[in-house]
Amino acid sequence: MAWVYILKDQADRYYIGSTANLVQRFQQHCTGCCTTTRKYTKPLILLLSLELETIKEARALEIQFKKKKNSQIVIYLMSKLKAEQSR
Repeated sequence: MAWVYILKDQADRYYIGSTANLVQRFQQHCTGCCTTTRKYTKPLILLLSLELETIKEARALEIQFKKKKNSQIVIYLMSKLKAEQSR
């Protein structure tokens, strides 16, 4: 299994990522091990996560989301996909 996720910091900045191990990756972000989120104001919040079958699918969706350039649209789309998954 793989994950696409959105993190939010205290300054309302968002980070979109993908991983095969969500718990481990979130801990890495929170402890400053990732250069991609070191500049973000701690604590980080795991706002949304979506489970997918493969890491290839997760990376493709992450790239699609990052191209949107609008965090509110991404949050909406990811929430909609998650709701469809729950059915």
